[in-house]
Amino acid sequence: MKKIKVNNDYWFSSIMGFLLIPVAPVSFLINILFKNLKISELPILVLVILTLYSFLTLLFLYKLLTERNFKTLKNQFSKRKNIEIVKNSLDKLEWSYTGGENGYLIRDWKKDKKLISLLRFEVVPRSNGISYNIIYSGGSKARFPFFFGIRTYLEWKFKNEIKTTYKSI
Repeated sequence: MKKIKVNNDYWFSSIMGFLLIPVAPVSFLINILFKNLKISELPILVLVILTLYSFLTLLFLYKLLTERNFKTLKNQFSKRKNIEIVKNSLDKLEWSYTGGENGYLIRDWKKDKKLISLLRFEVVPRSNGISYNIIYSGGSKARFPFFFGIRTYLEWKFKNEIKTTYKSI
């Protein structure tokens, strides 16, 4: 299992989310800059905007292509022991889950409910490691493949709890 399964409108929603989100800030920036802009400065403005948008496009494509990949926390425990570690960690975090030995899907996040409503989190215990993936599920019309910090924060909480559970075994 290398990549997380996604629904049929995954690519469409991702591209629409990327195209819709920068429209307002770029329009605002252009409006402010054109008020005090001389004609000779126009090529510099266009170059700056194209550079910024190119950087965002490359970041978007990288995130879109890599966000479905599972990450693995390697250890020396059996699959049964890793299942126990995952269950204990999720219970301590107060994140309820569904699933069984083949994987868990975190459904309800009591403490972090507002942060998690946009995410889909899967955990797969294996022998010699625990694989996990956190992916943005987005809204009804579009999804953005990254929001700075939300996924990273929750991943950090999960990894720290797993490591704490490792030490207690």
